[in-house]
Amino acid sequence: GTVVISDVTGLVSSRTSFYSFSVTVDSVTAGLLMGAPVVSSDGALTLTVAADASGGAMLGVTLHEPGDAAAGITAEDFGPLPLSLTISDVNDPPSFVLNTSLLITTLHPFGFFDGRGAVGHFEPSMHSVSVRGAAFILPGPEAEAGQRVSFELAQVSGATGLVNNGPMMTEDGLLLMQLAGTGDNGEDRSGEMVFSVVAVDDGGTAEGGQDRSAPQQISIVVAKRPGAVQSMRLQQTGGGMGLITF
Repeated sequence: GTVVISDVTGLVSSRTSFYSFSVTVDSVTAGLLMGAPVVSSDGALTLTVAADASGGAMLGVTLHEPGDAAAGITAEDFGPLPLSLTISDVNDPPSFVLNTSLLITTLHPFGFFDGRGAVGHFEPSMHSVSVRGAAFILPGPEAEAGQRVSFELAQVSGATGLVNNGPMMTEDGLLLMQLAGTGDNGEDRSGEMVFSVVAVDDGGTAEGGQDRSAPQQISIVVAKRPGAVQSMRLQQTGGGMGLITF
């Protein structure tokens, strides 16, 4: 972004509008600056730093006095004076793509389908569920690739008592939970739960950095799958044709 530093002081004159500055870049970390730094007549240094860049630069600042022949003032330059800059990158928040809708059918013999058509695993004897909950998990820009990302889940609405443990999300985005099983009536519990999901990296918040993503919500519906049709009796009441599908 653009940085403005009011750091040139000591201009003792009623004619400061006649002053001007020039800036030279003597050394700089490659890719750090976007364009040339400038200093305004009131001493404010303005420079643009590349996104997610860090490093240092050594500048030379020269003040120019244009002079005034009528007043007997000769033109004169002061400087250059050295100005050292150090740009430190702050932590960027992590990001991820959340699978926002899951449907768990407790009698499904092979698993369950989520809102995007992927198949998760359901173990009836243990009532345990595992499914891909998040993908494209990034701790931030490339410079932060070494950071670790974890997830925090908190229920915000919906049914309670549907799970014994979890849900929780692993670092690689696997959603794990253990269903509570049957209720007082002997039937499998069912209902909808809505959870808030936040990714957290270990980069910290120093100097205004951000280590938490914006919250996203995931809807988890637990439903008992209807049993198979055992028998059917059909009676034709007209002469037309009909189509029956299952």
